Amino acid sequence: MKNRKKLITILIAAAAAVFLLLGYVVFAHRRHVSQLEQEDALSLSEISAMTFICPEGGGLCSWAELYNDYEQDTDISGFSLSLDSGESYVFPEGSVLPAGGYILVHFGGGCGGITETKWATPGQVNTRDGYEEYCKGQTSGSPLVLNEVMAANQSWLYQYDIGSYCDWVELKNISDSPVLLSDYWLSDDEDDYFQWQLPEISLAPGETTIVYCTNDITDATRSGFSLDANEEDLFLCTEKGIADYVYLHDMPVDGSMGRLAGQAGFFYFRQPNPGWDNSGGARFVSEKPEAVTPDGVYDNIESLSVELYSPGTVYYTTDGSVPTENSRVYDGPITISKTTVIRAIAVEENAVPSRVLTLSYIVNEGHTLPVLSLVTDNRSRFNAIFTNGTKYVELPASLSLYENGEGFTIACGVSMKGWTSLNMQKKSMGVSFRGCYGDGDLEYDVFGNGIDLYSSLSLRAGQDYTRSIIRNELFQDLCLEMTDHVVTQESKYCILYINGEYWGIYCLKEDFTRQYYASHTGSSKDSVTMLRSSIKKDSDLYQEVFQFCFDNDMALEENYRHFCSLFDVDSLIDWIILEAYCANSDINGNMRYFRTSENGGKWQIAFYDLDWTFRWTGNCFDNTIYPTRTVQIAPLINALLENEEFCLALARRCVEVCQSTLSNAHVLAKIDEMQALIEPEVPRERERWGLSLHSWYTGMDSLREYINLFDYENYMTDRLFDILDLSAEQRKALLEGKETP
Repeated sequence: MKNRKKLITILIAAAAAVFLLLGYVVFAHRRHVSQLEQEDALSLSEISAMTFICPEGGGLCSWAELYNDYEQDTDISGFSLSLDSGESYVFPEGSVLPAGGYILVHFGGGCGGITETKWATPGQVNTRDGYEEYCKGQTSGSPLVLNEVMAANQSWLYQYDIGSYCDWVELKNISDSPVLLSDYWLSDDEDDYFQWQLPEISLAPGETTIVYCTNDITDATRSGFSLDANEEDLFLCTEKGIADYVYLHDMPVDGSMGRLAGQAGFFYFRQPNPGWDNSGGARFVSEKPEAVTPDGVYDNIESLSVELYSPGTVYYTTDGSVPTENSRVYDGPITISKTTVIRAIAVEENAVPSRVLTLSYIVNEGHTLPVLSLVTDNRSRFNAIFTNGTKYVELPASLSLYENGEGFTIACGVSMKGWTSLNMQKKSMGVSFRGCYGDGDLEYDVFGNGIDLYSSLSLRAGQDYTRSIIRNELFQDLCLEMTDHVVTQESKYCILYINGEYWGIYCLKEDFTRQYYASHTGSSKDSVTMLRSSIKKDSDLYQEVFQFCFDNDMALEENYRHFCSLFDVDSLIDWIILEAYCANSDINGNMRYFRTSENGGKWQIAFYDLDWTFRWTGNCFDNTIYPTRTVQIAPLINALLENEEFCLALARRCVEVCQSTLSNAHVLAKIDEMQALIEPEVPRERERWGLSLHSWYTGMDSLREYINLFDYENYMTDRLFDILDLSAEQRKALLEGKETP
């Protein structure tokens, strides 16, 4: 091999884009440094951003590692590594990279946009043995260290005043002298190492203390920030820099990461050890087993042979329970002939058990709708909270969606949703996607609208399931057709199985969260504010919008313009029309307001929870303007009704949509379309919940009768014209789309 002195520029952030897709650098995966001739075997073996403490300055370093995959030593004098931030390193004259050797270059400033490696092995071969050797050198010179961290806590150290379990950090004084805790700070923010200062307490040699990490409260023992078990940096800092650091990742529910006495680096623990000496640790988490036989929907088959793969020993169950090392050992394909849930773990040497692989096989059920499979880690606890309608308890679970050969499976938390509906047999649930369950946010275009990032979803039963089933979704779908200004939810009717048992027709829905609004507006989650009714009087929305309208004459042009600069008036007008059209009698408490601070965002209003609709025509518009019906927003609307421009805009828009989206013909066609969609599945749904098929057809007919009996599109406009006290000439002009006299 000829030695060549040439400049090799590596834009590490660009190269790292490949790794961002993977989530971490895979062992033994190598990217070539440049377009060298085939025999030039220098390669970029690993790159990472800020995964260990720099030798100088006490901060974290980004680094790059070169590997010589050749049988001879290589002169690398004059070669350089460069970040796109401008930082670079040029290898000095006489630099030689031995055959099969590694050389590590660190950059002190860090570079944003690069994901940390899962098992960093700087200076070592990219294998588990290399990681073990790397860990042996990771000692802390600080007298106070991060001794144990739990970031997926479901069972330990319950906080009664908060009413929940919290993430926690155990700190230990490993020196021979007392340590003053207030000399240290905890942080999970690499841009702010001084996020939370420890209390002014002295910790004796060998003594430990617990800090709880929760967003709910900040005090002498609570940090004010929570942790992410999927991927999180945790720093212990002094004024001089980082004293100790741990990269949290892949932490199992109710497991922890921490140190072992006499050994360097961090270990995983199946069971945490708060207040005791850490024991039973392993360097790695076993890799989750893989399914050779795809899970999903299988119809018209006699049986199915399910094959699994793992380099470790696989243990599995077929009753939905979480496997342990006492479960059945996988020694060959599993034969099933009916709908079955298979759950499996793998156990490798020197590793804690893997996360759970969950596979749902929906066999010979003949469904016409997409299928959801919810599998809970603790069936008895889930049955208890479902039967009793217990809120504010979240249990670990897995959710799968199968549709047209596509879908997803993701670990999640499940909890009950609703209020009055929790007293009914069929109940709604919510699922949350967080790192503590193993996967973080769901990345899948659930509703085919281009949005593919979700922190939560709703599994909605709805109080209308005893009648037409479709009432809520009918009006939300009409809202989606009618306007972009009103915040509402996309929906998808599915068949739900829970722990392998048929559960009926459920509606998979977007969940109203800040992430939801950010995705729909193309803004960042941190820029979004979401308020639930009734809004507090000291909130910006109430003081800047509501109170302003109450205190000022809204008939005046300048006052109305000021309102329009803060609140999306088209959103309010369309919301009033939609609520009036469906004659919703359950608005109070079912209102949310959103805005984003980006691009001068205005407040918008949400439209949801529409089970109590199409019941009483007298609610048409009365439900939004009478304070006894809608306590907070009715006075605001009445103040705006003093403004002629607002009144005419409301009237024009009402005529427009009643002649299009909300016309009798269109809404009746929509009802027919939704009936045809779910009708094949309704008989089994009614049987599941002890209801007659006749009652469903009656419920569907009642929706049509509401429209036909009252000639509803004309009833709507006549009702509004009466409320606005419009003249005959004004009414005629509005209906004909002409200028209003």
